[in-house]
This record gives sequence, structure tokens and C-alpha cells, in this order.
Amino acid sequence: MYLFIFFIIYFLLVFVLRSFLLWKKTKVNPLAFNKGDDAHGYNGKVFGVISIIELVIVLIYAFIPSWHKFLLPLS
Repeated sequence: MYLFIFFIIYFLLVFVLRSFLLWKKTKVNPLAFNKGDDAHGYNGKVFGVISIIELVIVLIYAFIPSWHKFLLPLS
């Protein structure tokens, strides 16, 4: 449970709060990725996929201890 709470707080501080402060200062959305077929669009897709995978892994470690044997050890 503490792992999940830490992850949510960390994600909010690192991504949401910093993005909001930057948007407030510059009026530019820092998380707006284009949907083009270039490096910027690719990075946006990879960032989204990695964020979802992180959330799933943290949820498994926090709430489903019987599935730990199927994941790499997290010490």
C-alpha cells in the first residue's frame, strides 16, 4: 500500500506539478506531443506506454503479492 501511495505522490510531484508550474509560467503545455511520425511523436508514445507499465507493475507489487513470482525481484 505504501508503495502505491509513494508512486502516486512521486508521479504527481514530478510530472503533474512541474508541468502545471511550467504551463502557468509560459502558457505552453509541456506534455503535448504531436501525433506525427517523427522523433517527438515517438517519444510521446513511448512515454505514455512506459507510464502505464509502471502503474501496472506498482499495482501488482502493492496489491497482488501472489503475482510477485512472475515479476523481477524488487528489493
